[in-house]
Amino acid sequence: MPEETKPTEVTSKKTGKGLEQRVADAYRRMRARVEHNVELGGNQIDIYVQMQMPDRGVHRIAVEAKDWSRTVGVDVVNKFALIVENLRNAKLADEGVIVSASGFSKEARNAAKTYSIRLEDLDDLDVVADQVQMGMLPLTAYISHSSPLQDTLPSEYRQILDLLSLVTIEEFEERRQALNLTEEQISFALRRVAREGNDFRLRKSAVRKLGEKQYYPIDLNVDALIEVILKDKEEPDVQLEAIRALGSLRSVRGLSVLGDELKRLDQSQRASGTYRGDPDFASDILEAIRRIDERRAFECLVKIDKSIEDKKIRDMVVRVIREMKYPSEEAGL
Repeated sequence: MPEETKPTEVTSKKTGKGLEQRVADAYRRMRARVEHNVELGGNQIDIYVQMQMPDRGVHRIAVEAKDWSRTVGVDVVNKFALIVENLRNAKLADEGVIVSASGFSKEARNAAKTYSIRLEDLDDLDVVADQVQMGMLPLTAYISHSSPLQDTLPSEYRQILDLLSLVTIEEFEERRQALNLTEEQISFALRRVAREGNDFRLRKSAVRKLGEKQYYPIDLNVDALIEVILKDKEEPDVQLEAIRALGSLRSVRGLSVLGDELKRLDQSQRASGTYRGDPDFASDILEAIRRIDERRAFECLVKIDKSIEDKKIRDMVVRVIREMKYPSEEAGL
């Protein structure tokens, strides 16, 4: 059997800094304390992150950075999972994260789910850090929850959430009122399921219901939808539902998030010719952008149009711009 070639190193295309420095910078933008090359429990950790959480104390993250020119495989995840398990047992870390410059194999992602290791693509981590820094995403949204969802919700919530995928919004509302649950209580439960549910069908239903009715408080519901959009790369159906729901809530804050998703889609299309298995993803993003506020959507799309290179996506953007009531000369078309 031929000897395996050692992965080659790549540097950041955005800043010229090494991957570890970019990862450290991202966590610092999330107001975390960051240390490089720390020895913990006899293991060398690339980056050690400590985040001060409201009412939770310090959340500690052991980060492995892989600046490779190819995807990270399952062996890396398996090895790091053993280290993180030991660190958790020794009360030295709460979570393990692997950041890759070139993505992860399917086997690596499956193993990460089994061992509760968070996998981050470098560009996605940058986006989340920017959202936290600008106040568009709460810091708590980044931290994974360790307790199983069903163990942390009161019984009356579980009664109604069990019906999520079976009832219309009208029936759902009737049952909410019959259980004497306020809008604040049910929106809390829906946000929890959207973020943490183990069944993707229930998560999809919870996300849809957040968009079907403007439950109070809307700002927190928008936060939850933005988090799902930014983090749920492995569940495109859930992410797509969150994109539609964000458009339904007509939150102006969602424009920049959706615009970034469209640009990431463009980059992915150019790199591989496909995007998360759904070639029509762009049309859903564009429709959500347009629903939020047509004038602001027009301005947003005009800016985006200048950076889109994939012909199929650019043609869709141009078509939507021309369908709007504002003069095409203003868009430079």
